[in-house]
Amino acid sequence: MAGKKNNNSKAKGDSKSGGDGEKGKGGDKLKGGQKIEVRHILCSKHSRKEEALAEIQRLTRGDPKEGAPSNEAEPTGKTDPKTKSKAPTHAIFVHVAKQFSEDKASQGGSLGQKTKGSLHPEFEKVAYSLQPTENGIVHIGEAKTDFGYHLIVVDKRL
Repeated sequence: MAGKKNNNSKAKGDSKSGGDGEKGKGGDKLKGGQKIEVRHILCSKHSRKEEALAEIQRLTRGDPKEGAPSNEAEPTGKTDPKTKSKAPTHAIFVHVAKQFSEDKASQGGSLGQKTKGSLHPEFEKVAYSLQPTENGIVHIGEAKTDFGYHLIVVDKRL
């Protein structure tokens, strides 16, 4: 689930690149990739996190929900051009976050923009190793923290 970071672009705030990075602590400029837009699904119990993951997988496959009316529209997976297989989408993750997340971010799971060092270390380790959402396709990571079990998606690197 972890992906490679694109190293082809110059880092924001790098004095040689003339970037306009944000100032960090002590007046130092933050380098590119130090800030992300992240969302998550937080569950206090492992079994609940597994249910959320199963729902993401069901929606990705496009399987109908058992006992649900067939006219109820649900998001479905998208074919990943790299792997040629169905992959979960941003819409699926937001849909499942609204159903399963147990924190204030339950309205789509968004935690907003976060700077490196501002998140729980275990959460941050996973978040910064993930590829950001590309063409609507998300890459999901998992972490356990003092808060519970997280399914994590990085919307973009800033």
